[in-house]
Amino acid sequence: ESFLNEFLLGPVHNLTQDQAYYSLYPVWTYSYMSVLIAVFLLTDLLLYKPVIVFEALAYISTWCLLLWARGLAWLQFMEFCYGVVTATEVAYFTYIYAQVSAEHYQEVSSYTRTAMLCGRFSAGVLGQVLYSTNLMDAHTLNYVTFGSMFIALGFAVWLPNVKYSIYFRRVTAKQTTSAVEGVTNTCVDGAPASPMVTGPSETESTVEDALHTPTTDGLSNSSPGII
Repeated sequence: ESFLNEFLLGPVHNLTQDQAYYSLYPVWTYSYMSVLIAVFLLTDLLLYKPVIVFEALAYISTWCLLLWARGLAWLQFMEFCYGVVTATEVAYFTYIYAQVSAEHYQEVSSYTRTAMLCGRFSAGVLGQVLYSTNLMDAHTLNYVTFGSMFIALGFAVWLPNVKYSIYFRRVTAKQTTSAVEGVTNTCVDGAPASPMVTGPSETESTVEDALHTPTTDGLSNSSPGII
């Protein structure tokens, strides 16, 4: 990305500065803003991983267009694809929060941020070294980036699935354990209640019904002082 402007103004695409600054780059800004609204709505609903895989595919599409598409219209579509890429980055940061409990949020935040910054730093240094030593030009560097996108896609597909979203279907392990223990320890007619738990609200209702159910001796649990 450090040499993108030079590549677009070079002999491959042969854009003018006015075309690059006024007709091409603004497409990314407005597409990013528009796509971000839909991404915010779909990321949690789709449970993060599909959005991350889609981000990797959008990255590959961006560099396919950058390498082989010709003409301002195709390059504008390339900028739209890059807007999709940057908008879906939100799934990269929220995915890990859906995989761990709240007490680990600060720790995993440092991991994800460090991974991204180290990747950008390494790519920047490698690109500058290859370019400064004339081992690669601004065009050839894009093939290195294009290959790295397939590696990123492989990691995205390999990621474990998320079972619960952060906002809509989130049930923590602590809530599930306490709910199952509470329902299992409540006996009605000498048989334990069903341990199946579908959510906190239904668990609370089950426990409350069990506590107010008469025991096998015909005595209510709510009657204090009776032995």
